[in-house]
Amino acid sequence: DVSDSDDDDDDDMDIEPARATTTATTRRSGKPQISTLVKLDRLARETVDKWRQAVARNNKTLGDTAATVVQLTTTLADPQLWITWGRTCLGDNSNEAVASSYVTALLQILPTGLYARHTATSPVLTKLAFDAGILQALFRYAELHPTCLTTLTVLSNVLAQTLMVIKDDEFMATYTGPHAIVSAARIIVLLREALYHVYWVTPVEADDITTGFAGMAQPNPTAHFILAGTKLYNALYQRWCRTVRHVDSFASEDIWWFPNLSTSARVQLDGRAQPPQEEDDDSSVDSDAMDISPADVESEALAAAFDDPKLSRVLTSIPQALPFEKRVKLFDSLVKADKTKTQDESRDMQHAIAAMMRGQEFENGGRQRVEIRREHLYQDAMHQLNTLGPKLRQKVQVSFINQHGAAEAGIDGGGVFKEFLDDLVKDAFSLEQSATSTLPLFTVTSLETLAINLDYANRPDLLSHYEFLGRAIGKAVYEGILVDPQFCLPFLNQLLGKANSLEDLKNLDPTYYKNLTKLLSLKSCDFSSLGLTFEVSIGSTGRTVELKPGGSQVAVTPENVIPYAHLVAHQLLNVQSAAQTRAFLRGFRDLIPAPWVRLFAAHELQKIISGDDRGLDVSSFKATMQYAAGYHPSQPIMQWFWEIVEKDLTQDQQCKLLKFMTSCSRQPLLGFSSLEPAPCIQQIRLPEALFLQEPVEILKKAPLPTSSTCMNLLKLPNYRSKELMRIKLVAAIESGAGFELT
Repeated sequence: DVSDSDDDDDDDMDIEPARATTTATTRRSGKPQISTLVKLDRLARETVDKWRQAVARNNKTLGDTAATVVQLTTTLADPQLWITWGRTCLGDNSNEAVASSYVTALLQILPTGLYARHTATSPVLTKLAFDAGILQALFRYAELHPTCLTTLTVLSNVLAQTLMVIKDDEFMATYTGPHAIVSAARIIVLLREALYHVYWVTPVEADDITTGFAGMAQPNPTAHFILAGTKLYNALYQRWCRTVRHVDSFASEDIWWFPNLSTSARVQLDGRAQPPQEEDDDSSVDSDAMDISPADVESEALAAAFDDPKLSRVLTSIPQALPFEKRVKLFDSLVKADKTKTQDESRDMQHAIAAMMRGQEFENGGRQRVEIRREHLYQDAMHQLNTLGPKLRQKVQVSFINQHGAAEAGIDGGGVFKEFLDDLVKDAFSLEQSATSTLPLFTVTSLETLAINLDYANRPDLLSHYEFLGRAIGKAVYEGILVDPQFCLPFLNQLLGKANSLEDLKNLDPTYYKNLTKLLSLKSCDFSSLGLTFEVSIGSTGRTVELKPGGSQVAVTPENVIPYAHLVAHQLLNVQSAAQTRAFLRGFRDLIPAPWVRLFAAHELQKIISGDDRGLDVSSFKATMQYAAGYHPSQPIMQWFWEIVEKDLTQDQQCKLLKFMTSCSRQPLLGFSSLEPAPCIQQIRLPEALFLQEPVEILKKAPLPTSSTCMNLLKLPNYRSKELMRIKLVAAIESGAGFELT
């Protein structure tokens, strides 16, 4: 049995490298019984297929009896019949037994699966999904019987089908707010409580699936619910992630969290999550007969990285059930476990000594050394680092070469590399071509986020640059160095391996999305005046692309405007930048394997890259701060400093202070204690003669604070008044400069 560590502190994470252990096994084979949902879904579909094949074989021998059964089955599959029955059986005047029998019977004829694509073509499900009366009746019945998994399964299948086609504004108008008859927030609570039970309290096992989908008269509702409930839970979460920044959210973030979830998982010794090896056992749980997507493979790889099968199932299927901060700690544990292999210089030294004793050469695999000319930073970095591939996960020691060709003094203990990476990212994501960078590979959207520059979509010679940019961002994430680039959500979706839809277009270009979706409600007479055809303009060059073969000759009409809108979004979000995105991904995944980022949603991945966007937590910053060269937190001058930061600086100026000091305006996700080196304020002594002058001269001649962002160091002169400190500090941080500003 798998122990449920209920008395673990919920706020702590006990994460450490551990050898793989088998904690839950079947009696037959000794294989893990608590499989991931990817495997359970595949097993369910295999079981249904086998049952159907058995029925088909039996029908051949039953003759007239089989024909009668088929005719009866066809009649019972009539969607309108079930809608009519549902209005009666689930109505206000129906009794409990009738209602229960109805939902049980409906469960048996509806397809159930983890993914909407496996159930999308069901005519019964589609008809039920767009009958508001049935949906309302199922919701009312589910609220009256929150532990009835049969009802929750049917509701999950029906509503998930509905969500496939409605726009976000329709969703918000229909399913959110105090007057919503079917409330999305209340459905989330129902699903969360039930899913917690089948994921954590009494986890569904493989045997439950084989018995629950074998065509029995009384199917196991638990087996059906874990698939259908997860499908709807994720569909609602995807909708929440997409709308939370545009409108008042219909739910708070903690509505998704499982209660009392133990997180004492340990990372396997191999650290780096890799696709699992095929097993010799021929159990259908691991059969390759069904289609397996790259996302499925990544889920299995992520599950293999942790030794707790229950937590692995949660993380690979509904990671939002665990608070973001805890998932960040798990992500950090994956990186640290990987670094025990890639940056273990003591082990490399042992190998080097052994090689020398054998008279062999040994290439030090624990550190890469590069020389970078400051005036050619981007070109030198790309030339020396872009060919390393996964070896870039090793430590990189940077030596800067000045304009005279001489190496700058100093040893890179980490700070120089941070400075190098900061400058590299600034150059690489520059929006203008300069002497140090290349063409503007990204462009700024109206939302002030970065997107692939489609003006260069037909430049295959630039793909290596996109690959290098992916490695630069991946290296920053791997080393825990926060960088500024803010990517648009559709691009982040692609980094997570998710395809974008029409609704994601609003996160790239809200105006374009608004105009495109307006077409869906136009009258027939309006289309002829627009003269639209199945083609779209790309970028600022005016280049046009057909949305389908011969699209330039196909007029957009009321009958085909829906597929037209979806094709436009697909072309702009997924197709046109596909080559550049794939190149960026190749570089990024050399450092950060795809399974690791499956812990996060798109907006959370941006936080992993750039840090917390909630503003500066001054009390936490103050508690972590170190002091040097004569400063101490008890001194009046330091009390002035913190009073200025807390009371005089605006929130925007607080973020600028953080950027001035650390090169990033957002604070680390794991807190300021995770900064390396720790943030520090160093005293710069001013000459006594300065303060013997007139106040106007003091104000003019007193130097500004400076910073060494590579060391997270603020060099603060020992001003003699709080007002002088405020004026100089604000002037420094508002200047927009950071490193050694004077």
